[in-house]
Amino acid sequence: MVALATIATHDRSGRFPMVNRSPGIALGTGAGSVRSAPMNGNQPDGAVWLEDYRRRLDDLRERAERAQAEIDGLTATVTSPDGAVSATVDRTGALSGLVLGPTAEALGRERLAALVVSTTASASAEVTRRATEALGPLLNR
Repeated sequence: MVALATIATHDRSGRFPMVNRSPGIALGTGAGSVRSAPMNGNQPDGAVWLEDYRRRLDDLRERAERAQAEIDGLTATVTSPDGAVSATVDRTGALSGLVLGPTAEALGRERLAALVVSTTASASAEVTRRATEALGPLLNR
């Protein structure tokens, strides 16, 4: 017995539900019978969709793991143009190292403090740029 099966499917992005009405194979008879998904070769369309969905999830998980591993190890070090300050930040942008060069002694305390802050901010911006770059493959960029 050939019947119409109604199947909810999604487009390639998995976001927009669509209804597919196509010939299927009825499993049983009468008003309460269950219908299978239309056949595509030897596999029902639902099984093909599920296999593709699992494959895409596996790929996404692998890309996420690679991005996370890259981000976990991120640090950035920036040195001020005059060489007075070198600031290193971790992946969160927190200051993890500070080196004051010989020219730092000649600077006043206010100028040195401002240079530490601006050099640390530059290092933090660099680590953010690298983290964004690491996420690119995950976001299909």
